[in-house]
Amino acid sequence: MQSQLESERLAVRSNIISIDRPDSSQLVDLHIYIIPKSVWKNLQNLAENETMERAISAGFVHVQQNLNLNDLRQHILKICGQDDAFPKQFIYLRSVGRCLTKVKPQQETELRVKNYRPPMTFAPEIYVLEGHHDDEHVKSANSKSYLFRESPIQQALITPPQLTSSRQQSWVKP
Repeated sequence: MQSQLESERLAVRSNIISIDRPDSSQLVDLHIYIIPKSVWKNLQNLAENETMERAISAGFVHVQQNLNLNDLRQHILKICGQDDAFPKQFIYLRSVGRCLTKVKPQQETELRVKNYRPPMTFAPEIYVLEGHHDDEHVKSANSKSYLFRESPIQQALITPPQLTSSRQQSWVKP
């Protein structure tokens, strides 16, 4: 009778352990890199993939692959946030095509750790940039005026050529 009671107690205890602690076989390592602000192109709002070579390793986290980026932030800050060189506020980056681009706040709830692991990426790594999404509103207002301003080349293409006097055109043969 006592052995049956003991086995029931062990079964209950093992269930509690498995609930509180995820199976380590479900955890994956994800390398964290910081992209230096000096290589980020503010006007273009990107960094070319070659800048990954200049990234600074901040360490790695051991997390579940179905964890979304918003929840991953807490794990990264817990592990890497102790280092003075690690930014207190950061924006996730994602390599799309030839460039790294910023992950939008709403995408942080959609994208998961598994999106930053093979076969989706070359290696299990994630890149971050120091900053906060609220900083982007100030920059975007300034950059929009720059983007919509016409360059001298565009003005030359749009503006019809001015007629010049015959003396100024004397160098052109009819």
